[in-house]
Amino acid sequence: RMEKDNGKVSVDESDKFAEVNYIMSNVSKPPFDNINARLAAAYALDRKSFNEVRNLGLMQVASGPFAEGSVGYLKDAGFPQYNLDKAKEYSAKYTAETGQPIEITVLSTPDPSTVKSAQFIQEQVEKIGAKVNLKTLEQAQLISTALGNDWNALSWRNHPGGAPDLQYVWWHSNMPTNFGKFKDPEIDRLLETGRAEPDPAKQKSIYEDLNKRFASQAWNIWLNWTIWDVATATDVHGIYGPDLPS
Repeated sequence: RMEKDNGKVSVDESDKFAEVNYIMSNVSKPPFDNINARLAAAYALDRKSFNEVRNLGLMQVASGPFAEGSVGYLKDAGFPQYNLDKAKEYSAKYTAETGQPIEITVLSTPDPSTVKSAQFIQEQVEKIGAKVNLKTLEQAQLISTALGNDWNALSWRNHPGGAPDLQYVWWHSNMPTNFGKFKDPEIDRLLETGRAEPDPAKQKSIYEDLNKRFASQAWNIWLNWTIWDVATATDVHGIYGPDLPS
């Protein structure tokens, strides 16, 4: 930004069709195989404060995986809003059902900024009496770990805009790249119906329902949509290319 203000570079900034930053849960093992643990964590995290503190308020708090402008985007998909009392209530339900308190390990890359974000989340979720451990892994190792089952939650970014059908490989229960390992028949049905529906209006409704399903089940904790800055020499133009007619 300083170099832009000095006139030394040009900067194109965009949050169109953005990826979403989120905490991905492994729902194939405790505690996140239990919806009470997922809802406890979702209600415990003040995502607005997270955005103000960690992103200086520059990002937009995500309501779901689909950013504004993408098919399936909803201003409010029904994702749990910060409520410490509800978080404690769901945490108590989890302990009553399982006989165990919530304990998780959150994985992230060792980038100092990312670690501070993980620490913010740790402090928030531990207010409900949960135990949150932090562990860092290099990016490549983080991805290979996500393919396996030896983890609880990890810091993630994915799902850029475009045709929502492109997310089929990440979310359908038959896909090995469904890293969160949720097997949700309703999400499977919506993904299958969406890719077979030629009517754009009906397709939009299908993916909005998919957005709402993610919110009600709290499979992931959506944080914010990403902003990308592309810096170039001042005499470079048209880096996005022309707008396509459709």
